[in-house]
Amino acid sequence: IAGRLVRDYVFIRSLLRLGLGWSSALFRYNHKKMAFERCMTDIRVSGVSLKVSYEAITPVLQCGTNMQRVRTFVRTPSAKSEDLSAVFTLRGIVAVIIYNLEQQILAHSRHVVSLLQVTTLFSRFGDLIGALAEFVEAVEKAVTDAQVISGAIKWATFFAQKFAWMENLVHEVVVRVIAPWFAFIEGWIGLRPEESALSELVASGRTFVKEEYHEDPGRLKSRPSRIDYIYLGSHMPSFIPADQAQLIFESGRSLRLLKKSHPQHPIARHD
Repeated sequence: IAGRLVRDYVFIRSLLRLGLGWSSALFRYNHKKMAFERCMTDIRVSGVSLKVSYEAITPVLQCGTNMQRVRTFVRTPSAKSEDLSAVFTLRGIVAVIIYNLEQQILAHSRHVVSLLQVTTLFSRFGDLIGALAEFVEAVEKAVTDAQVISGAIKWATFFAQKFAWMENLVHEVVVRVIAPWFAFIEGWIGLRPEESALSELVASGRTFVKEEYHEDPGRLKSRPSRIDYIYLGSHMPSFIPADQAQLIFESGRSLRLLKKSHPQHPIARHD
């Protein structure tokens, strides 16, 4: 049989490390290509042909590459999206997921002694890591929370249909990613006390509300500028209908005008 024969133990351990995104004697991560590659292309184990060995390694190579991509996302914030609350939340979620997946793989790997067992072990694992890697790649291009949230919903819908067993997990990811945005909405329309974080987020221009300051002619210099609020539709997630989005904005805007003109009004108070 053609191919360079490798001891079963060395081959299996190297393949397990590969699937987890770790380099070994047989596989290394190419930082320029951002992908794992074989150190030797003609390796096989006893009783398995070179062709079968090669085909078995290929999906594990992709799994390892995706694992490395996901780890990089967790450890190294993107310059474009590092300030987005949805991305910050997602980074924490993904870190927990890959940690738990690693622990499960390591626990099962103690009993793995064959090439077939390795490929079986990384079958669903590879699908899930591939799904996360695809989401991460899309998120790194996002410049607003709305883009992240819209992308999360599309991603979850696609993978929940493609892999039914993945449905609960992807939906949980979406719920957690969207949670900070819903918290902002609740604060904006008055369902929860307004905190400094909400005011800072509005002032930053990173949400669907933008502050606009107006200098009134004849106004005394000691008096503050008049503040108005502008709606930024591009910062509203795509799953919110246009009329509902406008209603959300106008509700919060009206609430702030009420607080300014009638601070003792029951709706404007939180006591």
